[in-house]
Amino acid sequence: MASEKKKEEKYTVDAPLSEKKEKDKQQKRNDNWDIILAIIVAVLLVVIVVGIVISAKMFGNPRARIDQAVQNTFQTYAHGDNKLFTSLNVGNILKDKVYTVSVDGSTAVRAASGQALDVAVDVDMAVNNDLLQVYGDIDPGLGTPITFQTQLQEDQLSVHLPLMNKYLFTYRYREDNSGSNLDLLANQIFGLGVDTEMADVLLSTTYDVFLGASGSDMINRIKGAVKQELAGVPAVRARAAGFTVDGANRRCNAYSMRIKHENLVSLADRIDSILEETYGDAQELDVMGSSFGDMTTQLRTFANSFQEIELTFYVYRKQLAAIKMDGGNASATLLFKGGDYRAQNMGLIYNGEEYCTVESSLEGGVENFLLVTSAGTYISYTYDTSDGTLTLEAKNGEQQYEFKSVINNAGNMLVLTFGNTDVGDSYFAGTVTLKKGADLQTLEGTELDLSSKNSDDMTGLIMDLLSVFGLSQ
Repeated sequence: MASEKKKEEKYTVDAPLSEKKEKDKQQKRNDNWDIILAIIVAVLLVVIVVGIVISAKMFGNPRARIDQAVQNTFQTYAHGDNKLFTSLNVGNILKDKVYTVSVDGSTAVRAASGQALDVAVDVDMAVNNDLLQVYGDIDPGLGTPITFQTQLQEDQLSVHLPLMNKYLFTYRYREDNSGSNLDLLANQIFGLGVDTEMADVLLSTTYDVFLGASGSDMINRIKGAVKQELAGVPAVRARAAGFTVDGANRRCNAYSMRIKHENLVSLADRIDSILEETYGDAQELDVMGSSFGDMTTQLRTFANSFQEIELTFYVYRKQLAAIKMDGGNASATLLFKGGDYRAQNMGLIYNGEEYCTVESSLEGGVENFLLVTSAGTYISYTYDTSDGTLTLEAKNGEQQYEFKSVINNAGNMLVLTFGNTDVGDSYFAGTVTLKKGADLQTLEGTELDLSSKNSDDMTGLIMDLLSVFGLSQ
């Protein structure tokens, strides 16, 4: 009995992490690899849970009970339990892929000279199934606003800039554009080196992921790969254990799965094949320091750290109380500590130490939320359901951010109104609106084909540009 109590206490968090922080604010964790691995562990748990939910109805009792617990824990989180998530729910607006996002406000950017410029922005992005338009005005405060229209279709990008006179530039990015008019315009006239192959890959990947059928097809195929890989992993009853739920120690039923090293390697192979078939070389395209290929690289790195993972789901009153992962050299436990609802207060224990905790409460229509990690990073917000006011703070190392917004969700339209929101050295003030329906424009200008390799097409443009910039005789 004594040994059982010790095991239970190991996973019981009696004092919130915020109180411990007050006692020793200077204590920080310097082992960045542990932090990264802990995050990977948490993401992996979510991926595996998704796979189990997909597969559960096809199997026996333990899987069905895991499925029921997962659904009961999360199904209302974004639709009632968590008030901020509920207010930001835009599923009804986005579901038909026909919507418009409008940004109207001002921000600050730093010019190459180091001068801070106040920039006024009035931009709309309209999506109509497989077509995307972005248009509007950007005024950098230099005396001449920049007006533009862009349209992305399955095989063509179109751009109209009144500053560039009467032309509607078109670019067929699924073709070989080496030696095209884009090359001539960029390299010979403006002295810019343009890698047309990279531009073509970037545009085609952007379209395929966000607008094309292959983006959603890829996600469905990855889900199928997880389902198939887990199909041969049995779920069995495990030894019950005690966890703190709703402020009291509860005895929780347990169900476990043993996921082997080769399961994750096989899953990484499956995902690699899906990415290769869907995007080819584009899967390695570096966008903001990351690529699709990084997903399987991280999965393989994690898989190489163990021979077998024992994944155990602890259930109390048909909801999750904890998910524990034991991989030999590393272990993690995701705690669902309850409150007004099971996922309201949570914690992540990594290798026996509390790495991350979530504390949340709802009192008098005001929702308070705090996420803190042992690395000194935190996110907190206060959301007043009576008037939609949201105040959010975040800190990561020496960087700290704070902003306020008012949220108004009318079902078919979500409006976010920001005051002077400081983001580092910059700020944003204005409104962001997401609404059902696509506000499309008719593109203006005389078409000029930048994919053409007939340089004669550029003669009129060159003369017009020289005139626009005052360089003609």
